[in-house]
Amino acid sequence: MSDASTVRHDIQRVTLVWGLLVFLTLCNFYLSARLHGVVLMATVLALAIVKAGWIAFDYMGLRHTRLAWRMVMSLWLALVATGIAIAYLFPA
Repeated sequence: MSDASTVRHDIQRVTLVWGLLVFLTLCNFYLSARLHGVVLMATVLALAIVKAGWIAFDYMGLRHTRLAWRMVMSLWLALVATGIAIAYLFPA
C-alpha cells in the first residue's frame, strides 16, 4: 500500500470512528432518560468503555504501537470500569 492510500485509509477510519462516537453519545443520552439503576449504569459504562477504547486506539494512535502498550491501555480501561462499577454497586 502506498503512503497516500494509507493516509486515506486512516482518515476514513478516524472519520468512521468519529461518527460512531457521536452515535454512541446520542444513544447514551437517549437511554439515560429511559433506563434506571444498575441497567443504566451497566449500559452507560459499557458504551463509555467502547468509546474510550476507540479514542485510545484510533485517535491516540495505539493501534499501530507494540502489543505491550495496547495491553496496558486495555488493562487500564478494565480497571477503571471495574472501579466505577464497584463504587456504584457498593456505596460507602
